[in-house]
Amino acid sequence: RRSRRSRAVAAALATVLAVAIAVVPTFRARATETMNSGLGVREDLLAFGASLVRDHPAPGIGPGLFGAHYKKAALEGWTYRGRELPQVGMPWVHCLPLEVACEYGAVGVAAFGAAVVAALRAGFRAGRDPGEVDAARRVSRGAAVALVLLLLVGLVDLSFIKDWVRCAWWLVLGLALGGTSPEKSGTRGPAA
Repeated sequence: RRSRRSRAVAAALATVLAVAIAVVPTFRARATETMNSGLGVREDLLAFGASLVRDHPAPGIGPGLFGAHYKKAALEGWTYRGRELPQVGMPWVHCLPLEVACEYGAVGVAAFGAAVVAALRAGFRAGRDPGEVDAARRVSRGAAVALVLLLLVGLVDLSFIKDWVRCAWWLVLGLALGGTSPEKSGTRGPAA
């Protein structure tokens, strides 16, 4: 029953999105542009971000420093497939997982990955636990779904240099973890 409801909600959301693209001229133009140009300039950004990961694999370049590295590389004529980076301010790589990899390195990828996996496991387990589904479990499950959506959108945009992204990210992560009880997660709470 839950699966049917989930599919119905997903279908309704897809329908709303399709109607919005069809009806709103700005959305329609953006969708057409994206389909025609593919990744466009983002392909170069992704390649540049990957080169930063290659050059700084363990420590990364440091939080929020992509823009400084981009500016320097653009001025020096860094190229990808014969195309130079545009000499405009580009403060983030437009791919959240790649941003974490290039700015925080392998250590950051491990830490972020562990936090995401723990939150997703807790959130999705909260909805499957037998017994009464209380409000905390519903919030946890919803937060896990929101985290998946943030990760999907983060593949083509979003950045931790934006305050609202950091706030939304850590709030959703914490809420996903909040639906588990210490008894079920194997940890012990404070002594009574």
